[in-house]
Amino acid sequence: MTIPEVYNAYPIDKRVALFTEEFTDNKNSWYLGIKENVWFQNLQDGTLFFQSLENVPKEDYKEVFIDQSRDFEIELKIRLDKGIQNKFNGLQWGKSSAEGKQYDFFFNGQGQYTIDKFTGTFTDFVPVTPTKLINNYTYNTLTVRKVGAKYYFFLNQQLVYSMPFEPFFGNGIGFQVADKSSVQIDYL
Repeated sequence: MTIPEVYNAYPIDKRVALFTEEFTDNKNSWYLGIKENVWFQNLQDGTLFFQSLENVPKEDYKEVFIDQSRDFEIELKIRLDKGIQNKFNGLQWGKSSAEGKQYDFFFNGQGQYTIDKFTGTFTDFVPVTPTKLINNYTYNTLTVRKVGAKYYFFLNQQLVYSMPFEPFFGNGIGFQVADKSSVQIDYL
């Protein structure tokens, strides 16, 4: 029997990749470049460097269709490069840009994480919570797993939360960099 609470419960050879991005090239057409005094995004040595140059977070995402009736996993490996320690960076999924709604799994440079949904206001599933699982200034892996009717959230391969599955608002999957901060993303 497979136990979804165990990070390594599903071997790679039993999975089907719907979308893979390792940032070795720009095959998925990310918004590379610079908008002066606003944001900067570039591929560097197999990572995506993403920076907010103003006092608001920036995000980038791709439309990826996931059959929500099936089990799935979304994973982001991300590192806070520099920035405001108490502001949040991380994974976004189930995003509808037209409605401005999404789910977030974020961490900050103070060793805290949060899981929420945004529908015009934030609804916390996990309020800002300190943890020793966060690696400061090296990579953190954020994993959202759906098995059956439940979500399982892993921070650096350790289960931190589970809850009933909630349907997506849209097909957007991506990431956020905090205000006046920069991150490096190894893969999505």
